[in-house]
Amino acid sequence: MGGSDGKNFTPRAILLGMAFMALTACLNAYLGINFGIGLSFGVIAIVIGYALFHRLFGDSRPGEISVAYMIGISNLGAHWTVGLVIFMALRFTDVDLPPWLSPAREAIASGSVDLSAWARPILSIFSLSMMVTCFGLLFAVLLSQEFTRSEKMVFPLYAADSSLIDACFKGGGAAKLVAVSAAIGLAVTFFQHAAGFFGLDLTSLNLSPYLPKGMIFAVSLSLVFAAIGYIISAKVSLSLFGAGMLSYLVLAPYLVSRGVVEYSSDINAFYNNMLF
Repeated sequence: MGGSDGKNFTPRAILLGMAFMALTACLNAYLGINFGIGLSFGVIAIVIGYALFHRLFGDSRPGEISVAYMIGISNLGAHWTVGLVIFMALRFTDVDLPPWLSPAREAIASGSVDLSAWARPILSIFSLSMMVTCFGLLFAVLLSQEFTRSEKMVFPLYAADSSLIDACFKGGGAAKLVAVSAAIGLAVTFFQHAAGFFGLDLTSLNLSPYLPKGMIFAVSLSLVFAAIGYIISAKVSLSLFGAGMLSYLVLAPYLVSRGVVEYSSDINAFYNNMLF
């Protein structure tokens, strides 16, 4: 965030970030618990922040948009924690979670949302999440100069979002390239998922059924992963690929053969078995 860290924490950036944080928390709490998925509004926060602050009001800085972005995605972990608490309470009946983290097992098993039972755990989880977020923001501000000098951004998704912020402020060909790429990606992704209505899976290629028991090898045909692989360095891409190959072609079949992990032909179910 350069040398103007204080100027980047503007009221409008904080308000926009908090608005997206609330939206993210509410939607992902429902989607994560009921369907096991979550949505990130980081890219939308970047685009709306740039459109409002820079285009409508005529002035803004990359650091200000970054603040709105970081606050907007800060509660992504809270709903996963709530989902994990529900999962552990129902699956591991011999484990008693503290009352500040989880309501009584009977309240979870009933499937109803009893606010009197959930109020304390939800307040605790979101409070801890906000504390971690504030600590992370403080950490980022204190070390922003070093981050700027070293220019290292190895986490793929954040590298992609940072590139989007840069493209917005560079304008011209960079912004046009982002807009055209987004339009193409939207069209291709829509076509891939629309094919599912006709029984065609154009989103992934699963070779696991042809491999020995316990091995998993599936290729996602998502343009998002291809784009992120292009943005981040080859070193990071190869390290992620190598770790995945080691985990699911070597470690997974070994654990299955030893009876440590229960095998499932469903990739998502087997992934959960590996985690828990």
